[in-house]
Amino acid sequence: MVKKIYFAGSIRGGRIDADLYRRIIEHLQRGATVLTEHVGRSNLNLMEQGRQRDAAIFEQDTAWLRQCHLLVAECTCPSLGVGYELALAEQLGKPCHIFYDKRRTQLSAMLTGNPYYHIHPYESEDELFSLLDQAVNADSVLHDVRITAVRQVTHNDLMERYENPIEHTCDVKVGTQWTSVGAQRPHGLCQEAWKSMKPFVESLARGEGNFYDGWMKNPMSAMISCNDGFRPMSFLLEVDDTQH
Repeated sequence: MVKKIYFAGSIRGGRIDADLYRRIIEHLQRGATVLTEHVGRSNLNLMEQGRQRDAAIFEQDTAWLRQCHLLVAECTCPSLGVGYELALAEQLGKPCHIFYDKRRTQLSAMLTGNPYYHIHPYESEDELFSLLDQAVNADSVLHDVRITAVRQVTHNDLMERYENPIEHTCDVKVGTQWTSVGAQRPHGLCQEAWKSMKPFVESLARGEGNFYDGWMKNPMSAMISCNDGFRPMSFLLEVDDTQH
């Protein structure tokens, strides 16, 4: 399974580092798929293209962000778009690696002060490529894991006896599916349900199935319920390499 990388670099914010972006992309492509290889091209249109065309660019780029295993950003040249991509990648749970030439710029505290981001200052291109290799190869390639809400049980007698009335309960619908990429919580999946399944998703992503010595007919799967004792939802977890 080939790792998919979203490379982020300045486009409308300035193309002074366009040649560097191209060399970074070519370096990454030796062992991975770069979804945004166009960022390194010299003939990009730098002008606003109207709301309709820009909306299509937005939809394509955010779709690539959801597909990728990690984001690599070269942030020496400041860019509003790259900042947005980093924030969205964090929201989606994608690993983010930020590189910048510390001889030329200082990063915003909104990046260096956020512990979620991996920050990599460099002083030469050789150092940059070495840091890139370390970041991309830090973890083995992880399998995608498909998560399906398969059944919900409601214990009305327990709710009546023990639960205080609440206004909002689980709104997950049976049949809903998500895909965990890079063993990260998919966007839109309940955080409390994620806490219950996270160790199993991480194991499946690493290719470590066969829980409890033959528990599941499909050894690369697991059946996990959320931690709501009154109305638990059961989730089927399965390794899913169909996208690769």
